[in-house]
Amino acid sequence: MDIYLIRNAATDTRAVKDPYNHPLSEQGQARARELALLCRKWGIELLVTNMMLNSMQTADAISAELPNVERWDVTDLEELVLDDLMGDPTASHLVSTWTPQQVETGLARLWIRTMAVLTRILLYAEARGLGSVAIVAGERVLQLLLLNWSEQDWTHFASAPVIAPGSVSRVSIEGDSARIDWVNAL
Repeated sequence: MDIYLIRNAATDTRAVKDPYNHPLSEQGQARARELALLCRKWGIELLVTNMMLNSMQTADAISAELPNVERWDVTDLEELVLDDLMGDPTASHLVSTWTPQQVETGLARLWIRTMAVLTRILLYAEARGLGSVAIVAGERVLQLLLLNWSEQDWTHFASAPVIAPGSVSRVSIEGDSARIDWVNAL
């Protein structure tokens, strides 16, 4: 099975009131359409995305190109959120203001959420004999997924690769082994 990890396309941060919901820029919209054509070429059979606006818009472009492909919109693949701090009264909804300890706690919780979703995806794909799945998400989620397939966990987050908007990596899974290739690193 091939799993394509797609970083949401470039966003437009000008005059955005909600720091968690940046719309795609014109360049990002064009890249999302390119990604949609690539997904057709790769034979994507399941599309999974988080609920962040930029990821949803990237996935919308893919769904427009592949309207018959099943799509899951999954809240648990969102980036770090205040809920990850389990009620810490000192935390702000702005991750950029979190202390290093809060970020560490958040990453541990994000790891748990991401691995739970990945398990559901893998079980579903295996049960249905799917050969090609795409996951559209933000950088942290994709970094954690790559760490998983590199046989590491969230505690190695500092060594995770930087993933530019619109970049794609392919994880080819055969039995218990996985091979990671950068299909299109921008």
